[in-house]
Amino acid sequence: MKVDEEATARLQKERDELLQKDAASSERVGELLAELETERDLRRQAEDKSMALQQKADQDAMVIDRLHREQDELSWTKDRLRSEHSTAHEECDWATRERDKARREAEARRVWRWPDGWMPREFLLVYAPILPMRGGFFRSKVTSMVAYPPPS
Repeated sequence: MKVDEEATARLQKERDELLQKDAASSERVGELLAELETERDLRRQAEDKSMALQQKADQDAMVIDRLHREQDELSWTKDRLRSEHSTAHEECDWATRERDKARREAEARRVWRWPDGWMPREFLLVYAPILPMRGGFFRSKVTSMVAYPPPS
């Protein structure tokens, strides 16, 4: 019976070793399952964040596109306003030239009022009034006065 006891003890020992290995393996499997679950949770969170970032990127792209369109519109408006401004300046310059021309023509045809009646502008080329405080007299050939030539 000694052989049977030894065999039984050896089998008992092998069984205990196998149970310890099984317990260690079960513990390791539990750790691996927990790691797997943690990895899955992290992957889901990363995917959620990735989707949120993609949506934000899409929204930003739409905003950028809208801002580019607005910038183009403002650029066109700025160019149009510059053109209108330039045209307005040209029209103003033309009107000023026309006004000055009309004034010169009117000045050339102007008739001066003298104490004894009307005298044409051409008369001033020879005589010019010198009006002191009281009374007046004429001096011939005045050189200090600039006169326009008579209209032709």
